[in-house]
Amino acid sequence: MKKISGILLLSALFACLALPTQAQLHLALKGGLNIASVKFNKGLFERGNVTGFHIGPMVEMTTPGLGLGFDAAILYSQKGVENKTGDTYTTDNIDVPVNLKWKISPPMIGDLLRFFVAAGPYLSFRVGQDHDIFGAMKDQFSSKTFGAGANLNAGIELFSRIQLEFTYGMGLTDNWSYLDKNGNATASAKEKTMLLSAVLLF
Repeated sequence: MKKISGILLLSALFACLALPTQAQLHLALKGGLNIASVKFNKGLFERGNVTGFHIGPMVEMTTPGLGLGFDAAILYSQKGVENKTGDTYTTDNIDVPVNLKWKISPPMIGDLLRFFVAAGPYLSFRVGQDHDIFGAMKDQFSSKTFGAGANLNAGIELFSRIQLEFTYGMGLTDNWSYLDKNGNATASAKEKTMLLSAVLLF
């Protein structure tokens, strides 16, 4: 799965490099709300939503006229899982999404308002976690240090400077494991995350 994730990311990067040299380049700051959920394949935990936030720098390149381009970001992102009693187990992650992007300008509006859609892979690296929430269960419950997935995005751009975006992230790797007393994984889970973001373009 790591090999597949690497191929997806490289494919997106090569596609971005193929954009014309006259493409417009913007640096940006992205931040917003995370709504994360996890469902184990054996029903160990009920599906619950864990809220957090994401923030970090972004770069965007767009071809004038066509509206085709890409964006890439490095985001600090909080995710997690909720058990049946409502307790949460949170992780701190560095997410690296790379998306192909298409902007659509309605007639007669120009740069005042654009709609956009985007899609692409992301890599996720866990840099911290809360070990204490589940108490005695913490030795049986673990999150992986690496994950990968795919994003689907849609949003609007105002005055060529502000973007409001909804993202649905689907994990492609098993990010969570539940271990028995012998240390064997008896259940696994993939992450699903919804992001509500605001982006300020410079």
